[in-house]
Amino acid sequence: MLIPDYNTDKFLYKVKKWGGINQDICLLLYTDHTKNEERVYPYCFSIILVVHEYLRYTKKLNWLEFFGKTRDYKITHTEENSIIEVDYENGLIVKFVIVASNIKESCEKYGGLGPLMNKKHDK
Repeated sequence: MLIPDYNTDKFLYKVKKWGGINQDICLLLYTDHTKNEERVYPYCFSIILVVHEYLRYTKKLNWLEFFGKTRDYKITHTEENSIIEVDYENGLIVKFVIVASNIKESCEKYGGLGPLMNKKHDK
């Protein structure tokens, strides 16, 4: 359960700041489930990360602590992505979906779809 006086915008600010400083992140999307009063979701937020170095975010999980102290987490790997469900001490329950970027292949696979945002990386 969320701490009643916890400002969820603070969490989203941390996510945005973290996404901005990590050059490996191509795309960062979120859904704030705390704003929807029609349906009860098991998560406060769903965060989708499209990254270049997939293993960096699925093998070493110390980056989860950037958003707060973790109580518990669970990782599920599928063929297309990894899902990390995190229970934070402040009461937030967050689902992170980590996807490896391959924009050309994804656009061909799903026909007609393109990236909404593509960060330019200096290599």
